[in-house]
This record gives sequence, structure tokens and C-alpha cells, in this order.
Amino acid sequence: FLALLLTLTACARGGVTPSAFGGGSGTESDPYLIATEAHLRDLAAAPTLYGGKHFLQIADIRLNGEWVPIGRVSEDPLFTDNKNPVIRDFSGRYNGNGHKITGLTIKNNPYQCSGLFGSIGAEGEVRNLTVETSPEGLSSTRDYTLSGIIVGYNIGVIENCITRGRVEGGVRAGGIAGINEGVVKNCVNHAAIASNGVCIFFPAGGIAGENNGVRISREGLITGCTNYGPVAAAANAGGIVAENIGTVQDCVNNGSVSAKGDPVDITAGGVAGTNRTLIARCRNTGTIRASGLKATFAGGLVGVHLGKMTDSYSSVDASVKGDPSGHGVVVGKVLSGGILSRKIINCGKLRQ
Repeated sequence: FLALLLTLTACARGGVTPSAFGGGSGTESDPYLIATEAHLRDLAAAPTLYGGKHFLQIADIRLNGEWVPIGRVSEDPLFTDNKNPVIRDFSGRYNGNGHKITGLTIKNNPYQCSGLFGSIGAEGEVRNLTVETSPEGLSSTRDYTLSGIIVGYNIGVIENCITRGRVEGGVRAGGIAGINEGVVKNCVNHAAIASNGVCIFFPAGGIAGENNGVRISREGLITGCTNYGPVAAAANAGGIVAENIGTVQDCVNNGSVSAKGDPVDITAGGVAGTNRTLIARCRNTGTIRASGLKATFAGGLVGVHLGKMTDSYSSVDASVKGDPSGHGVVVGKVLSGGILSRKIINCGKLRQ
């Protein structure tokens, strides 16, 4: 009878129990051990069972076949009631321990968030992990998918992570996160990032497609991050983030950034395509290009600026083609109506 009861309990939980891992009890001093692809897939099968639990990866892991994200979103978080989102997010603490996960492939994701993790909750953390996609990478032809190699939608903490490979498609695309509403700290992206959308609402960024500290009063902080990968979008592209409505600080972009298409507005920037809030102490050395049939703006640091920017420098001007158009080493165009009154303090040409 006891054996039958345990079997039924395991089935009720999706067939996943702590014994599925490589050892440990899930505490900070005795974390669950992740050593194989099977361990990762078991975690993905029932991430909400492990809220507050600790995980330690103890070996490099190669993924085979299509990946189902850890923490899946069954409705678009941009349009779901913030108090009761339909989300199975990951709220544990995952420590990659300096190891890699390679072969990440997502081509037919039926969920709204695409990445190793679909959604990381407010209490969730992912640290010290390198993730590489397969040659197919993350791709989406589905509307309103948030795509990032680490996570599609983050409101937790991502720290000391490295990404390589490619991301293509989605309503928000980024090397680390599709949307960040938490903290992304000391992360590095080498992956090529592209959004296949045809308007400003489909941005692509080297670290995140969108950084947002306003929508649900989260932190929206990207700090100490570096991008080396090329970033391309039809409308809005940024070396660190395409759309900044939070804080970006102490970041460096070394990748090329391009926006090319025929929407009404096209923006490209070495740090941000559009900055509505705060950028501080950032650098750009990547080439910036924007081309369109109508309004087109590109800047070494920011394409369109509505907020505040301090102590930031670019080594290059931006090239632009459009009517009307604007370009500059610092910004392509300054607009009125920003949250922080369009301030630019101690910014200019980076002397090498």
C-alpha cells in the first residue's frame, strides 16, 4: 500500500521526485545535484515543486533534441494579470558552478517564453553558468514569443552567465533574456541576436530585448554586462538592450548593431536602441547602422533618447539612411516626454 501511495504521489507531480536528481536534499548546504540531461529535463517537468530549493550543476551537459524550457508560461506575461499570471516559473536557486550546457535547441516552442528557462520568478536565481545553443539555436515564427538563451522572461537574478550561439525571432529577443524585469549582472553574450518582427514592438538586444523596471515595479537592472555578438532587427536594435525602461550601467558593447526595414520608426544604438530612463557609465566600440524608408535614427550610444545618460562614451559615430534621419556619436535623436527629462551628462567620443 505504501509503495502504491508513493507511486500515485509521484504521478500526481508529473512523475518527478527529488530522487530524480544526482543527490542532495535541496538545501543551500546540500543542494540537489545536476549532472545529466535527464536531471535537467526532470527539473523542467515540474519546476514549481522546487521553489526555494538549491541546485548545483556538477558536470558539463549536452542536450539532445528539442528543449522544453524550465518554467513555462502558458499565456503572454505582457498581457496577463500581474497579480495572477498563468506562469509555472522557476523560483529555485540554480548554480552552474562554472559548467556548460550545450546543444540548446528550440524550434517549435508552444509556450510564450523561450530559453533554457522560460520564466524565472521573483525569488529565482541562475548563476555561474555557460549556455551554448546548437547551430539551429532558438528560432520562432510564432507571435509574441520572448526569446533569450538563459531565459525568455526574468524577474529574478541572473549573474555571471555566458551565452553563445544564435537567437532568431520573437517579440523580444536577447542574448541573456527576452525581457528583464529583475537583475542581470556580470553576464557576457557572444551569440548572434536577431528579431524577425517588422515593427518597433519586436526589438533585439545583445543582453536583453527589453529592460523594464516600470511595468510591475521590479528592479529592471542590467549591470556589468558585455556583448560581443552581432545584433540585428527590422526596427529597434541595441548592443546591450533594444528598449530600456530601467537602469543600464557599467556595460560594454563590442558587437555590430543594425536595424533595417520599412516600419515608421527605426532605431539603433550601441547601448540601447531607445532609452526612456537611465544609462550610466557605459561604452560602445561596435559599428552602428540603421536604414529605412522613413524616420530612422542611430547613435553610437543610443538611437532615440528620452531619459538620462551619464558618463558614457562611444568610439564610433553611427551611419543612417532615412527621411527624416539623425545620427551621432552619442545619440541619433532626443525626444521630449521622457521620464528623466532628456538629460545627457558627460558623454561623448571614446578616445583610444
